[in-house]
Amino acid sequence: MIMTSTPEKTPIQMTMSWRTFAAAPRLIPPLAEDFRVTRARDWALRNHCLLVDGLPDCAHGLYMMECPAGLSRCDPGFDHTELWVDAGRPEAPFILTHPYVQDHSKVPEKIIAYAAAHGLDVSVSRGAGRMDDDKDLGARVSVDGRHRPDLWTNDDWYNPGRTMPIRLTAANTGYVPWPLGSAAVVMTQSYPVSWPDMPDLTR
Repeated sequence: MIMTSTPEKTPIQMTMSWRTFAAAPRLIPPLAEDFRVTRARDWALRNHCLLVDGLPDCAHGLYMMECPAGLSRCDPGFDHTELWVDAGRPEAPFILTHPYVQDHSKVPEKIIAYAAAHGLDVSVSRGAGRMDDDKDLGARVSVDGRHRPDLWTNDDWYNPGRTMPIRLTAANTGYVPWPLGSAAVVMTQSYPVSWPDMPDLTR
């Protein structure tokens, strides 16, 4: 990777690559052609989140390692799972998963144990109501006409009301940085993304 003293803004359509390690993760902005999680586009735009590609969607991806489980990845009950980097806090990448759960009052114990084993912070951020409930959608809709504005500032963009948005963040490691966090810091500083202004439709 080439670093410059005065990096130019990276267009939001441009994907950033890291080729120093054996693994070659890419950070994909939400307007890039290869951004594959289309239903998360509004959420990613408003929260300045970059999709991580080229690594397993589990804790091993945070280590920039291959997962021993192979293509199936280690799975403590994940569903609809991706790795993300917050452009404003790239040193703390996170796993975001949306499992279908019966009890929405607590995070499944297997996921809690998995997070504890890897030193990950666990949080849940959800909106009110269900996205597919017409009476709850109201008049204000997002750019693509499907998401409610109250879902843009939290993680509850995948089938709200039926799934639990669980974020596992690589943040509580003290002085030891996570490999993906270190790589993401260099990538975002060398090629900062120019984020578009988004209309405030919540008012």
